[in-house]
Amino acid sequence: MASVTVKNLFVSYHRGRTIAVDHVSFAVEDGKFCVLLGPSGCGKTTILHCIAGLIRPTSGEIIIGERVVTSTEKNIFVRPQERNVAMVFQEYALYPNLTVRENLAFPLECQRLPKKEIAARVQSVAELLGITDLLHRRPAQLSGGQRQRVALGRALVRQPTVFLLDEPLGNLDAQLRVQVRYELKRIQRQLRATMIYVTHDQTEALTLADKIVLLRSGKIEQEGSPQEMYEKPANLFVAGFIGSPPMNFIEGQVLTCEGMLLIDAGIFKVRAEALGIAKNLAPGTKVMLGVRPADINARPSSPQDLLLPAIVDLLEPLGDSAVVHVLSGNFKFTAKWEGGSLKPGGLVSLFLNPRKIHVFTLPDGMRVSKIEDGAAGRAEEAFP
Repeated sequence: MASVTVKNLFVSYHRGRTIAVDHVSFAVEDGKFCVLLGPSGCGKTTILHCIAGLIRPTSGEIIIGERVVTSTEKNIFVRPQERNVAMVFQEYALYPNLTVRENLAFPLECQRLPKKEIAARVQSVAELLGITDLLHRRPAQLSGGQRQRVALGRALVRQPTVFLLDEPLGNLDAQLRVQVRYELKRIQRQLRATMIYVTHDQTEALTLADKIVLLRSGKIEQEGSPQEMYEKPANLFVAGFIGSPPMNFIEGQVLTCEGMLLIDAGIFKVRAEALGIAKNLAPGTKVMLGVRPADINARPSSPQDLLLPAIVDLLEPLGDSAVVHVLSGNFKFTAKWEGGSLKPGGLVSLFLNPRKIHVFTLPDGMRVSKIEDGAAGRAEEAFP
């Protein structure tokens, strides 16, 4: 296996009028699972195709292991078949006239490997994926999940240095997605393979990735571990994109009262220092407050919790819990509810720990760092 480094990658079309990838740089360590995440049209598939050698970038450099495979500055471009990478597409791309065994063996036959080695590799991969009893079937006789495992097996059998996966679960139903997602993560850990996975589904990214690279309009908005992206979103876009149900947002303004800084959000006022932010905000500053539904509780968790009386608007039962849509004043927000039964139109008291509130400055939408981020002091010092 090998690491992958992308340096200042730029891809444009129509003589520069359309920019697909705008000077993107990131690195994937050897044996790690990296997810390129973002909405449609953000450039994630283009980056994957550049790594595979299917697209020549306008400028930039790509290094696989210690080998430069693309460099516009040095005039280097290694052909796709010489990069030793394997790609799995959203469409299974299996040969319909070949059996599963023949589909798995085909890339090895193209390499003119000995028949004994081909048979051994096919058998080994089939056992790993649990498809040994399917080897005699053709793709038309397989379910969606089985076809996807065969497509993955065709990549595994080549023993590449890097696996590239372009939304491979897109055609599967919800239950199969969970099953194949588990198998994919298990195989990646077992083989200690370097994988770069493209998706627009943030749930897939959070469950699969060691590292997430979140893109928008061809640029990186933030990169980091799933936990870091969830707990410390860099800006409003990241905060709204990561997490399900999505984060609640409410606009507020910084005020002064008796020498203290307050943030007035309409339905509540909170001392700025109670939020644990490490940066002083000037009075009059407009901010956006972000609260995750999971951080709004049916019971207080600390004496500093804010009380939010609300009216239940809509319930989405999830079995062991529910997503509840409520109205508080003119503000509509969602919360994860694990308390007693609720009815639309009923009154409910919700509690919010101010430490869980994310603060973003306006109009740039950048997150204000917190004391616990290591920006200043200790978290306990936020409360006098």
